[in-house]
Amino acid sequence: MPGDLLPERTVMARANTPDPSKQKNRCQCGCGTPTGARFTPGHDAKHKSTLVHLALGGDQAAIDELEERGWTKFLDKKRETASRPARASRPRAERDLDDEEKAAIAWARYQEMKQAGERLREAGRYYRAEGGLQVTAANRKVILAASLDELAGWTQEQLDAEVVA
Repeated sequence: MPGDLLPERTVMARANTPDPSKQKNRCQCGCGTPTGARFTPGHDAKHKSTLVHLALGGDQAAIDELEERGWTKFLDKKRETASRPARASRPRAERDLDDEEKAAIAWARYQEMKQAGERLREAGRYYRAEGGLQVTAANRKVILAASLDELAGWTQEQLDAEVVA
């Protein structure tokens, strides 16, 4: 019966509650919650996040505390990720499509990949062959547009360079 489980859950919750006599410290994040360690569970991450945010804004006290606690690697990581260019996402028009339209686009991409593989086979350069070329989403259109003679003479590096060019 569902009502019978409630008292058992309550007893389990009380059993997991820390013993107040062992909680001699106050949480160092600033909340002041009694704890047996430096931080209440999860509060170290919140405090670290706050310090990193303040340090990115130029707060010297936050930078000093990050250094004292040995947390500067988190600030460095945040700076690194903030300096990276944003990842390219699918065009908005494609994101707004319904499932059938997305499936049709995926099928067309699959067919292009398959045709590119067949084209490499015709040129004797299928990736499983000795010195074969690998079909990728990036190079499939180049493979389909290239002549058989071009495909026969290209290395993988040359094919990849054609994609960039």
